[in-house]
Amino acid sequence: MSEVLEQDKKRRLKGFGAVLEKQLKPLETNERFIEKYKNITLKILLNPTDQDNGALIEFKDGKVNIESIINQNEKNLKKKVLKWDGMMATTTPLFLKIGSGDINDKEFKKLVLARKIKVKGTKELRIYSDITNLLK
Repeated sequence: MSEVLEQDKKRRLKGFGAVLEKQLKPLETNERFIEKYKNITLKILLNPTDQDNGALIEFKDGKVNIESIINQNEKNLKKKVLKWDGMMATTTPLFLKIGSGDINDKEFKKLVLARKIKVKGTKELRIYSDITNLLK
């Protein structure tokens, strides 16, 4: 029994990852998500630069897996290390505005050009956006 508790402690998400898990886990019961993305494998790193933890989100076989990632050392966030397909880094308030739909595409592009938002893998981030739109 202590082994199960130990695994649960390791699995427990912190900060940003815990919030995302509550938002994204319902996708696993969403019929449109399961049908449309059942054969996709996608890893997205979301890194709030003003917090201690980011989140690595993996969509695979109609399932959602989220892992808290300590973002103190940038070398640990690299694509070679985490094998992510897309990445977005910005402050928590901007993540909240993006997630709530308060920032349109034009504003988003301006923020990227102003280096307020760092993105890599724009095609994959667009897929992530399409997936999260299924929650609305």
